[in-house]
Amino acid sequence: MKRILIALFLSLCIEQNINAQFTDTSKVKIPFSVAFISLNAGACVPLGKYQTQGFAQTSYCTSIMAASTMDDSILGFAAKIGYGVNSVNENAFAQSINENNSSYSNSILSIGHYSYETGLVGIYFAGRSCRKFGFNIRLLIGYMFTQTPQVTLSTYDPNYGGSYFQGLYSSSTGGFCYNPGIGFTYLVGKHLSLFADADYMHANPQFFLQGWVQGVSGTSLGPVQNYIAGAITRPFTITTITVGIGFKLPGLHFYN
Repeated sequence: MKRILIALFLSLCIEQNINAQFTDTSKVKIPFSVAFISLNAGACVPLGKYQTQGFAQTSYCTSIMAASTMDDSILGFAAKIGYGVNSVNENAFAQSINENNSSYSNSILSIGHYSYETGLVGIYFAGRSCRKFGFNIRLLIGYMFTQTPQVTLSTYDPNYGGSYFQGLYSSSTGGFCYNPGIGFTYLVGKHLSLFADADYMHANPQFFLQGWVQGVSGTSLGPVQNYIAGAITRPFTITTITVGIGFKLPGLHFYN
């Protein structure tokens, strides 16, 4: 009998606890709050084959990032969108194409630039070394949309008997991108901070290149003839070094 009474008492306690959890949902807090939104700009530095085979040079980039951390925790989530440009080393590009085709010479008439756009999300770790200085580590993944430069050349070919024009159209594609990064912050106001970030980004987009040739007959130009140059995988490997300003937002707590 005593065992039955104890079991009945425990079941009533459990039932009351379950009812309290499901009926008093107005006090259940989702432990996430928006920490900051930052606006950054700086240098976009090409690395590896992107620099040596793509002849990319350091140019500029911009980004906007928002991060959300869990209450009383260094762990959170971040989302970032970015845009960057890399110019082309014209001297190195011209030297390369002339070395590969010693029977004729090429002169660059115009050349564009590489560009990329990213949309990334991932994990965000935030810490603080003292009252005003802080740091963060980011591990982001997402999508990178890339574009190659348009190129126009003037070519002298003794076998052709003179000069003609040729070039490559700009090509664009996208693919998977990963982005580890580290940042440092300095608090200058209640809701205002200065940011210094360093990020590494890598993607392997495959481009389908299309070229064109236009002959010269006397003083007149012939028709433009298009052709498919083929597919090429060109790694986009860059390091961005940026500074910016961050706006800390009040905690936005959500309740069911």
